[in-house]
Amino acid sequence: MNAMTAPAPATLRRRPAAPIVVLALAASVAWAGSSPTAARAALPPLDHAAVLSAIPGVVDAGAPAFLMHGVDEAGDWSAAAGVANLKTGTPASPDAAFRIGSISKTFVAVAILQLVAEGKIGLDEPIATYLPGLLARGDVITIRELLQHRSGLGTTGFGNGHGNSWFPAINAGCKSEADPVSQIKAADVQLFEPGTAYNYANAGYTTLGLVIERVTGRPYADVLRDRITIPLGLTRTSFQDGVPVWPDPYVRGYGDFLPGAIWHKNYTDETDCTMKLFGAAGSGISTTRDLTTFLRALTGGRLLPDDLYRQMIDTLPTAPGSRLEYGLGIVRLTGPCGGAVDLLGHDGAVMGYSTDLWTTVDGSRTFASVLPLYPGTDAMWAAVNVVFRAELCGTGG
Repeated sequence: MNAMTAPAPATLRRRPAAPIVVLALAASVAWAGSSPTAARAALPPLDHAAVLSAIPGVVDAGAPAFLMHGVDEAGDWSAAAGVANLKTGTPASPDAAFRIGSISKTFVAVAILQLVAEGKIGLDEPIATYLPGLLARGDVITIRELLQHRSGLGTTGFGNGHGNSWFPAINAGCKSEADPVSQIKAADVQLFEPGTAYNYANAGYTTLGLVIERVTGRPYADVLRDRITIPLGLTRTSFQDGVPVWPDPYVRGYGDFLPGAIWHKNYTDETDCTMKLFGAAGSGISTTRDLTTFLRALTGGRLLPDDLYRQMIDTLPTAPGSRLEYGLGIVRLTGPCGGAVDLLGHDGAVMGYSTDLWTTVDGSRTFASVLPLYPGTDAMWAAVNVVFRAELCGTGG
């Protein structure tokens, strides 16, 4: 992904109106505020009524639905606006399941680091130790560099086209049954010397899923279930590469890749797209409540030893001066609200769904959301900005 430029102070968050690449999402986020080195102030007081009143505005801007769950000064709360199915008009439930896209990467990183803690994986071991011959420079690229997106692997997906030129490729990817190794091989172009720069590479996490399988002898989805979702009671979270078996309720996901897509006229239903090409890089299915539970458990010390968690959140800038930094499967966003505390988490963009999962570093506010549409319009993201700014910065933010 390209490096961000800081938006005007009135804009907390910005996503592109046109698609860039499926699952390659984190660098599409931009934050207003002070420089990364500036002192952090306390978060402004929460205006929960303003948060709730802003949520329907996302639907008013044309989104099929918007779901959110928060744990903050207002307690543990959920909200939903819009419909779960454009054809039937069924109201969206706050407990609806959806594809989480690249938030899956944080789950994968936790499992890798747990295996590091057990001595089954070496964080600074080359990938060839576990998957000999998979990558051309597998004897140099380390597990850490894959986790950090600093391996030099290229960005792949369905290309960087827009509109009608992109839409057929999305349809093909939605139905693809290709082995994920083909995605890894396509990305094996070595853009730079490993460890020297950043490039968001889905194939790195597809590879890490294969590492989990090699060292455990079990499917990565089963490992994530047994190590993370079952211990945390995440009963509505699963990892499914193929066409999903959806829990009830769920919210259908839509695409608006055609030029001139206005409201619901050109939306295409992408609910049952396969994730075969991406595997562990984006196969997760969850709910906003399950996601906040997961992130609070991670930041609260329930999933990793302290030393490995500190390494996980020891982030590096994705570009010189960028307010977006990447660690081991986690993103740090610095300085929202004009200098308030940083956020930790991840976002996701996958066929049919745009997702967010963030917590303040002090743990005082954690929230997850889903817009069941990708990529969405500028008007929708402006409305989402209002929600997030109310949650993080108060009505004066």
